[in-house]
Parts: sequence; C-alpha cells; structure tokens
Amino acid sequence: MTELTRNLAVGGIGLFLSVFMLLVVFTFPGFFLFNPLDEPNPIRQVQLVFSTFAWVTQATIPGATLVGYAFGRTSWIRVLPFAALVWPLGIIMNQVTLYVLDGVWYTGYLIQYPVFIGTDIIMPIFIIFLWQVLRKRALVHDGISVIEPPPS
Repeated sequence: MTELTRNLAVGGIGLFLSVFMLLVVFTFPGFFLFNPLDEPNPIRQVQLVFSTFAWVTQATIPGATLVGYAFGRTSWIRVLPFAALVWPLGIIMNQVTLYVLDGVWYTGYLIQYPVFIGTDIIMPIFIIFLWQVLRKRALVHDGISVIEPPPS
C-alpha cells in the first residue's frame, strides 16, 4: 500500500467516524441536543455539560485528527485516546449518578437502540485501536513528526 493510499484510508476513516456520530446525534436529537442547564439538579447539570462536551469531542476530534494525520500532522495522533475515552467516561458518570439518585441502571437504551453500542462501545475501542496502530508509525520528537518507512 502506498503512503498516499494509506493516508487517504486514514482520512476517510476519520471522516466516516465523524459523520457516523453526527448522524446518530441528528437521529436522536432529544438525547443529544438540549440545554443541560435546564436540569434542576446542579450535579446533573455539571454532568450533562460534560456529556455535551464529550459527544461533541467524539463527533469532531477523531475525524479532525485522522484527517490531519493523513495530511502529515502525525503529532495530532496524541489526542486520540482522550477523544476516544471522554464520551464513555461521561456515560459511565451519568449512569452511576442516575443509579445513586434513582436506584435504576438506565442501560436498556443499548438494547432498545443498538446503534448506541456502536457509538458508546465499539467506536471508542476502534479509535484506541487506530491510535495504537498509527502511533507506532508516527515518531514524535520535540514536536517534529517523522513517519517510519514502511516495512520492506
């Protein structure tokens, strides 16, 4: 595989991840698009603000990072673990808090709407996998990125 082909694939994967997440957001606007400050409980307000930040992060940062990587910005790859884990962290925080407040786990949405298995579990794992693969190719030293030569 040539470097150009590999870069196009990496950038394409990044675009796909962002578009996929945004399609889910726009399919379930009531779940994602709301004013978190409308929540009367201040603890839930903070969590919902964080949750909003987290889904926006998952919808934008991996895509931008992978497209940037495709254009030679290999040092950007460092943000992928953060971008991959912030959304699941927000979900876990919300689930635990809701369990403490209500005594109920609200994980049934994963069965009722299986697409969330993709956004909440598979996508973060896939982003971590991509990070593991791509960081081995990007040697970052003092902010200067060098791409390893492909194996012969």
